[in-house]
Amino acid sequence: MILRMRWPFFAMAVMLLLFMGGGAAAYYTGFFNLHRVSVSPEKYADQASNLDSVRGKNIFGIPFDQELLYFISEPMVQSASLKYEFPDAVAIDIEEAKPLALAIAQDGQSIYALDERGRVILRESQAPAFELPIITGLKDSPLYTVPKNPRLRLIIPQLLQIRKDHQDFYRLISSIDLSAPDSVTVKMDGMSFIVIMFAGEMCANCERLRQFLLDINPDLKDVIAIDMRSEKQIIATRKKCQKQS
Repeated sequence: MILRMRWPFFAMAVMLLLFMGGGAAAYYTGFFNLHRVSVSPEKYADQASNLDSVRGKNIFGIPFDQELLYFISEPMVQSASLKYEFPDAVAIDIEEAKPLALAIAQDGQSIYALDERGRVILRESQAPAFELPIITGLKDSPLYTVPKNPRLRLIIPQLLQIRKDHQDFYRLISSIDLSAPDSVTVKMDGMSFIVIMFAGEMCANCERLRQFLLDINPDLKDVIAIDMRSEKQIIATRKKCQKQS
């Protein structure tokens, strides 16, 4: 009896044997053992020393997820990702917390930054402050904590969405006041009036305001406030005319 094997199956069998043999050789010869770790930004390079205990081990057997938790525990680190650089190295990329808005302290003079999670972070002096909205009406909070304000927790995801979908409006927002108990007051560059809205509807109201200004083109002379808390109407308040003597 002659055993015949078709060519495709024979080729697959040979490739499988070569792959298994190469993998075994690489594993036992240390070809994929970890020897080099690079970290970006470089200021976190010293913290890669926590990987010294796993250097020389096979990179496929190292629980890097646990090692990355060491970097994420840093308060200014937003996320950490790892990329294999075969055969014997890994690269760790650190993304730091970025300011989403600024906030004025209760003393009325100090300014701090709020990151994308609403936490208080250090404000970089070289950061372009004019591109960030300023949030007022918050109580002071320790560094790397979220100020206790229920409307702030609603505003942060709204600002993230506005920055993503309506970046022009995001840059126009000069201040957001959270002093009122049931709404927020927004001031925009180039507009002489304030806009009153609910915190959780800020993104939708930006699109609504855009359509109101572009499509209807209303006469906003002497308007001091636009109230958008109603679903069906936009209420404009004009300044009172002074009585003539």
